[in-house]
Amino acid sequence: MIHKAPNVQQSGTHLPAILNLILNFLQQIKIKSVTVNTEIIALFERGAFGYSAIYTKNDIKHVIEHAKRRGIRVIPEIDTPGHTLSWGLGGIPGLLTPCSDPHPHRFGPIDPTVEENYNFIRALLSEISTLFKDKYLHIGGDEVDTSSTNKKIQMFMLRNNMTDVIELKNFYFSNIFNITRNLKTVAIAWEEVFDENILLDPNVVVQVWKGDLNSTVSKVMKRGHPVIFSSCWYLNYIKYGTDWPNFYRCDPTSVVGENRLFLGGEACVWGEFVDETNLLQVSWPRASAVAEVLWSNVLNETEAKHRLEEHVCRMKRRGIPAQPASGPNYCHY
Repeated sequence: MIHKAPNVQQSGTHLPAILNLILNFLQQIKIKSVTVNTEIIALFERGAFGYSAIYTKNDIKHVIEHAKRRGIRVIPEIDTPGHTLSWGLGGIPGLLTPCSDPHPHRFGPIDPTVEENYNFIRALLSEISTLFKDKYLHIGGDEVDTSSTNKKIQMFMLRNNMTDVIELKNFYFSNIFNITRNLKTVAIAWEEVFDENILLDPNVVVQVWKGDLNSTVSKVMKRGHPVIFSSCWYLNYIKYGTDWPNFYRCDPTSVVGENRLFLGGEACVWGEFVDETNLLQVSWPRASAVAEVLWSNVLNETEAKHRLEEHVCRMKRRGIPAQPASGPNYCHY
């Protein structure tokens, strides 16, 4: 059990992320509301794996209330313009960019040249913001594939004197930040948006998931942006044996000190090889190691080992199938 006060400002693992409630949100959510337009409804229904993989508006409210009673904030992520291939199944004309070369029958990110697409995103983010009622909204921005070409996009860039794709991304995100600004939400963006020198609103939070503490995190804070750090806390990267010390040894305090721009860290679980059959085993007790790093003033790996063993038994008594922390162990139930 952790007895120390928080180690960094507003720190702690973001449990909604551990439970995979805020990630790839649009792939699995359906919002039933008289205010949402029919395009969004079609997008949810056709983009999901099936009806059983769709959350209703009441489901989401239940998740938010369940988390609230346990001191957890649920922050949604609507990742654009990449990671949107399933959106194309919604039948919205011109939403995704058709590839001209080398894959003429494939689609790329959201088409940034179509004005109607921003109207659609505005309606979507407005509905999400109203439902979640949190000041933060994750807008994604990572892993945008620009390897294929599109002649219409190229002509748009030529007419607008854009010399490279970074300027096109700047155009796209200026529209997105205008939407989040009008919604009075604080945008969170993945570090690519920062690394590519996209013009950010001053209050945009940058989530670092590739860079390290000494270079990327320090650079983000020097430019005045709040930071969430995740690079060394990807719980879905599993291997045989005891691996929680790898998460425990990643201590940001030596770099960030008392800088209030460092909001804390997020232990992430991505779902390519994680589902309801192994989510809890993958997350626990490894997420507990991250939590102690972010919440304890003094770290001691030897003592932490015994606490994790005890905590595994505690979780098992509560019905949580946590995996062994450091090899064979026995719980006195």
